[in-house]
Amino acid sequence: MRNYKNRLLAISGAAFYVIIFNWCYVSYMQKWFKYMGYSYEAPHISLAYIVFAWVLAILPSLWMPARLERPSQVAYWILYIMVIVPAIFIPGFIYSYDSAGIYLFNLVLSLCFLLLGMHYRLPLLSIPRIKIPSGVFWTVCFAISIFTHLYMISKFGLKLNLVALADVYDVRSSYKQALAGSSGLLAYLIGWQANVLNPLFIARGFTAKKPFSLLFGIMGQLLIFSITGFKSVLFSGMLIFGLYIVFSLKFGKKNFGAFLSSGVSVLIILLSRIAVLSEMGFLIFSIFVRRLIMTNGILTAFYLQFFSENPKALLAHSIMKGMAEYPYALEPPNLIGGIFYGTVDMSANVNIWADAFANFGFTGMIFYSLLLALFFWLYDSISQKSDMKITALLLAVPSLSLCNSALLTTLMTHGLLLAFLISYFLPDSSSNKKPSLLQP
Repeated sequence: MRNYKNRLLAISGAAFYVIIFNWCYVSYMQKWFKYMGYSYEAPHISLAYIVFAWVLAILPSLWMPARLERPSQVAYWILYIMVIVPAIFIPGFIYSYDSAGIYLFNLVLSLCFLLLGMHYRLPLLSIPRIKIPSGVFWTVCFAISIFTHLYMISKFGLKLNLVALADVYDVRSSYKQALAGSSGLLAYLIGWQANVLNPLFIARGFTAKKPFSLLFGIMGQLLIFSITGFKSVLFSGMLIFGLYIVFSLKFGKKNFGAFLSSGVSVLIILLSRIAVLSEMGFLIFSIFVRRLIMTNGILTAFYLQFFSENPKALLAHSIMKGMAEYPYALEPPNLIGGIFYGTVDMSANVNIWADAFANFGFTGMIFYSLLLALFFWLYDSISQKSDMKITALLLAVPSLSLCNSALLTTLMTHGLLLAFLISYFLPDSSSNKKPSLLQP
């Protein structure tokens, strides 16, 4: 009876999110951001497509984990909210016909999401882990972070000014120019620090009541935001705090899916109304709703249209360079940016499945899903004895990168693989209760 109630709540939460998503798009997005391609060809959208899209969008709630029992389930729900729902609806909204294979793409996308979640039916593996004393582990993490921060300061100077959100693109441009003259290692270090290590300290600060760790993580994110202008860095702490609140609520873990989808829905409603009232509210709406959620759908549509009609990339611009012929002068993100936004300086990075389609078509989408499922299964297996709040929060920020980056890029550049390594060496939850002079 309890499982039935949890499942019903998960379905209700997903349905509520789908309703609010469509309401927001029709009422605001296609009016305010039509110049960016967010159109809505209502007279030409068939009833069959509407029913088809709604069924596919709500269908995953029948198998998605309603309770939070494994850390990767946080990432799974984030992918549903940020990628699956936008990618199912928005291509049909802006094209309103099937010339780009929208029906087939959505069916394959739903299959991929199902395959990604099938590993939750498998028992976790018993993987031997190297045990490191808690004090030593955290001291090493702090030492690496201090080195990274000092390295950044030596290259970019000490900056702790919170630039206005409207000015971040100038800061980002200056950062990219300065980074071009630095070693490639620095870009990796900054990405790992912003997506994994600083969020780790913030998560530990919340879960273990470690104010120094919390302050260290927050100040580190502010420093990186001041240097790079990446908005995702600034708001990662807010994501961790919001998820921590859900974990801490009495019924948060038991009904995680319903809480998360309903919470995001309420946030969209509030930001939509605030956007009507003030210019700052409109900017915040653009950042949280348009950029984090809606962009995943429209870029999926653009990638689908272009790479359905033109040769696939075959990763010949990346790890397959020299082994396959790359048919374009620009890498896919800049290519799509140039075609659909009129500037090759725009890097239109897209989610894991649209990127897989751009490189290998539907076969690539299925293969990437199985590869990510294997990663999640291994991550959950090595995290069994660790504090699940920390391991789940540790995965949250890198999983956001899966919403707007390729799988291989997320693994290496955005820290998904580093999160795996840290979780492997993370002390058991029981050892975190033992005080240590080395543990800040």
